[in-house]
Amino acid sequence: AEYMGGNGGDFNWVYRGFGLFVAFLNATNNLTQFFVSNALLLTLFPGYLPYTISTEQQALLMAVAAFLGAVMNLMGTKFVNRINTVIVPLVLVPFYVIFFMAISKGKAASPSVLAEVPPAKEIDLALFVATAIWCFGGFDRVGNAAGEIHGGRPT
Repeated sequence: AEYMGGNGGDFNWVYRGFGLFVAFLNATNNLTQFFVSNALLLTLFPGYLPYTISTEQQALLMAVAAFLGAVMNLMGTKFVNRINTVIVPLVLVPFYVIFFMAISKGKAASPSVLAEVPPAKEIDLALFVATAIWCFGGFDRVGNAAGEIHGGRPT
């Protein structure tokens, strides 16, 4: 990241390796993925709740989440950084709990379970696509974070 001469994440890497047209396609893909991913996360979140809520309650929940996200971003990067030091560990708690519960009950999955593919009718396509888009977005975030290494200053 230090050899790129500025922050631009994977756009700089693709531009340098493949040229302007491929970098343009990459940037367009990232922008599309960003909008689709955020919309999907807000839309699919009520589906993860252990109970059913009305359409009005779903709309209110999505509006509140969007509002909180906008407020956090308007507060600036230092505020987002401070709040993330609290949010990230809280988000990871369920994964730690599930992991240790599985080990304590002797139900830890063997590596062969990871290779199993369920029948097509059992796959929730909306959840799969949302998860795949979310995972794909990590490349862009890592690239942008790597760009911050050079000089350690905010962009």
